Amino acid sequence: MKRIKAFALTDLLALISLVVMAGTGLVLFRFWPTGSGGAGKNPDYINSFIELNHQQWVLFHDWSALVFIILMGIHLAMHCGFMKEMIGNLRK
Repeated sequence: MKRIKAFALTDLLALISLVVMAGTGLVLFRFWPTGSGGAGKNPDYINSFIELNHQQWVLFHDWSALVFIILMGIHLAMHCGFMKEMIGNLRK
């Protein structure tokens, strides 16, 4: 039972980090697209969204991506035995 709970917790945390990463990515895409110009040149430019500036959104996005990558590594390591078994079945 501990193993199932560990799998579920890892998957839940990975899902949460994926949702955060996707959400912050959408905010960055919508409010600060690449080449959007600066505050003096673009009348639609905003300095912050929900009291966070561009650098803070990027930092939040990058950290959630890093957490997601680490959790996916843990997820794959936890399923290593299953993957070895499936590869072994393919060779037969």
